Amino acid sequence: MCHYFAMDIELSQKFENFIKGKTKIEDFESWVYTNEQLENQLSPEVYTELISLNFHEPSARFEVTKLVKDEIDYGRLHTASLIALLDKLIQREGEVVDLLYQVYDFMNLGYNFLGRLNIFGNFGEQGKSVILLIDETMDEQTKWDKIVYHEPDLVRELTILRDKISTGRILLTGESYSNKYLGEQFEFVEREADNKRSCCTTPPKSKQDR
Repeated sequence: MCHYFAMDIELSQKFENFIKGKTKIEDFESWVYTNEQLENQLSPEVYTELISLNFHEPSARFEVTKLVKDEIDYGRLHTASLIALLDKLIQREGEVVDLLYQVYDFMNLGYNFLGRLNIFGNFGEQGKSVILLIDETMDEQTKWDKIVYHEPDLVRELTILRDKISTGRILLTGESYSNKYLGEQFEFVEREADNKRSCCTTPPKSKQDR
């Protein structure tokens, strides 16, 4: 879908955090009423409806989702978020287990190209997950060392993957479809170095996904 009034990434992330339940309602309400960019970033109709909402109604998150879903450029948002996440892993910044779970969340959104790296592909496999190497009594440095020892090519593979995303060889389109069992799945397109399309995700054809 083409987003004529597509929001910038920072504002899109604020809405996405609220939709996903990561932001308290009172904090989001305060942000809506005090943010000076929203009126210019949203279409007039959406902005008017947004500031007219009763955020204390149980359906507040659902109503916000309906209002802004088509205003968010998920292609740009997911691209920026995933690149930043991969950079943290490459530079060993933050809590490694939390970062790995965040990548796994992206896989669950339909970005299954991430699973080609063993560390992510085996993440949810019983007995194979790299998380089994981690003991919560370890300090963060030891956790990182364990991961890197187990996956010695990790930094190189992550760097290649990040570069493919940042150069558009893996393009997160922002388009999505609903899967009966997996929920909302986002599409991506892969291109070879000469920009020819090599493969892409498509909505499933099987009966259970119709």
